[in-house]
Amino acid sequence: MDELALEAGSDAIVRELVVLFLEDVSQRLQELEQAVKRGDRSARERVAHSIKGSAANLGAERLALLASAIEHCSNDEALTEIAGMAEEFEALKQLLDERYA
Repeated sequence: MDELALEAGSDAIVRELVVLFLEDVSQRLQELEQAVKRGDRSARERVAHSIKGSAANLGAERLALLASAIEHCSNDEALTEIAGMAEEFEALKQLLDERYA
């Protein structure tokens, strides 16, 4: 698991950032899957880009890389990539829950 970029700041602020991140990415993963199923390339690219930025800001490099791949791949490839992204998100969520819950 990537080392996270949440070293500075009070515990309360870090916890709040983690909660907001997890809620946001969870919702965006659903939006991403729906965009792919609709074949909406523009929405897929926009949502993947948003996930990529959020993940990069938190220091979740692997999640950011997966989002970048989805942002730039074909719609057919995106279906496979989303499954990998969902797995990475769940692993990250578990790690963050353990560290900041």
